[in-house]
Parts: sequence; C-alpha cells; structure tokens
Amino acid sequence: MKKVFILLFAAVMMTCSVSKAYAITIGFDDIGTAGGSISAGYYGFNWNNMNYINSSDNTVMHSGFHYGTISGNYVGVNPYSPDGIAAVIYKSDNLNFTFNSAYLTSAWENTDTVTIKGWSGPTDTPIYTKTVNVIGQLAYGYVFDFENINILTIQSTNGPIAIDNITFNENVGSVSILAAYDPATAVIPAENVISMGVPIGGGAPTPEPSSMVLGLLSIGSLFGIRRRKK
Repeated sequence: MKKVFILLFAAVMMTCSVSKAYAITIGFDDIGTAGGSISAGYYGFNWNNMNYINSSDNTVMHSGFHYGTISGNYVGVNPYSPDGIAAVIYKSDNLNFTFNSAYLTSAWENTDTVTIKGWSGPTDTPIYTKTVNVIGQLAYGYVFDFENINILTIQSTNGPIAIDNITFNENVGSVSILAAYDPATAVIPAENVISMGVPIGGGAPTPEPSSMVLGLLSIGSLFGIRRRKK
C-alpha cells in the first residue's frame, strides 16, 4: 500500500511540474535589442510576420506602442499590410497549445478592429475566432482561452497593433479579468473589457493538468478505501 501511494504522489508531482513548466507570459522584454523581427524559437514559438519594438524610443513615445506596453520597454507588433497579411504564431515543435490572453492596442489609429483565430490540424476553418475593437493610447486586456490549437493568427484592419504580455498554457479560466489601463492617468475605466473566445461548433474542452491531478487523487483515495475494507 505504501508503495502505491509513493507512486501516486510521484505521478501527481510530475503532472504539476509539467503544468508549471509550460505556463508562460511573454512580454518581449528579454530580447535586448532595438527592435526587428522576432526570432524563430523565441519561448518555443515561431513568430511569422511578428516584430517587436522598444516603446521608450522618442519616435513612438506618443503612440499606441508606448501606451500598449504593459511590462518593461518592449512590445510585440503585428505589422499591418494592405494585403491583409496576418501574424502567425505556432509552436516550434508543432505541438498544440492554449492561447489565454493578451493586451492589444492600436498603434497609430484611434480605433481598429483585430480578428484573432485559433486553428487545429490541417483545416481551412478555424475552431476559434474572435473579433475585438481596440483603441489608441489605451491598453486593453482580453481573455480568449483558445484551447488545443496549433496555429494562432492575429490580423488588424487599419494599422499595426501593439501586443504585450501574451499568456499561453495557463489553466482555462485561471487568468483573471485584465483591467483597461491608461499609463498617463492610471484611471481604470468602469466598463468591463473582457472578451471571451467561443469555440465554433462547441465541443468539450480537453481536461487541464489540474483536473488530471484531482482525478489521480480520487482514484488513489478509492483504492485506499478498497484496500482497508479487505
């Protein structure tokens, strides 16, 4: 019996460690150069059509790049193209991931529309899609919780978008509502800025690691009760 519980404890600890290892928030603050394209493999992802910029530079001081920077001095950029080319993010090892949340700000326009899609497998139809309205000079945080995708696309309508503090692979529902934030006044607007992504066609979510832990503990408890009865 002791051996069974030791093995169970080891399985639980291993599951917890895996969950923590892959839960990340990316703020682009450890790149360390003036700006440019985001290198393939950064935090285990490939970043096609994604750049970054030092938002403390005087040339962008009064733009959405500056106001959209939540941590440090660097911010990701979704370059705008009249051809409608989207930023494409996917794991370098092509494994699935969960896209939880991000701060989005219009860089040069007063308002813009951003469409975010999550794709899974070799299909022409996204399994998640969400369109949000963003503005300049104000960072808005959005929670999406796109589960088990292998490609994430971000596409704006009018111009480049500042993207900061992207969260991947947290347990769905664990990311709190991100408050709208104005760095100039530190005023948090009263409106609720959360936007939840909704799966197209529904479908049951895949159990998160925390659910797996609870399941293992329950199995272990039942096993222990059964042994005591014998």
